[in-house]
Amino acid sequence: MPAPIGPEHVRLVANLARLDVPEQETDRLAGQLGRILNHFEELSQVDVTGVAPLRHPLEHDADGRADAIAPAPCDLPTVRANAPALSEAYFLVPPVLGTGLGT
Repeated sequence: MPAPIGPEHVRLVANLARLDVPEQETDRLAGQLGRILNHFEELSQVDVTGVAPLRHPLEHDADGRADAIAPAPCDLPTVRANAPALSEAYFLVPPVLGTGLGT
């Protein structure tokens, strides 16, 4: 049985997922998250010996496309023109690490 889930766990997961969860919701969400984890614990007890892994829930013959080099669907100037910000040959993106979130 997994350890009990408390409001502190909800705050941690919300922080990692960058979600703003109101404090008054943490108890309710802790209960829901605990029930979800308990369900996964029950599923982990199922004997799946001899059961082949399932690649897709629906039967189909498509094995996917061949792994082959193909030309890009558009040229580099078009891609660069649609970029939000550039610095020489690089795309600029907002920082994620070191922002205090998830640490």
